[in-house]
Amino acid sequence: MKKSNIARIIMNGVIVASVVVALTSGFALG
Repeated sequence: MKKSNIARIIMNGVIVASVVVALTSGFALG
């Protein structure tokens, strides 16, 4: 359970980070 929860949190973090990077790049290129 703990491993699956950690993996899920990591995946969510990666997705959020990707979205943030995409938005930041978009504004930077603006």
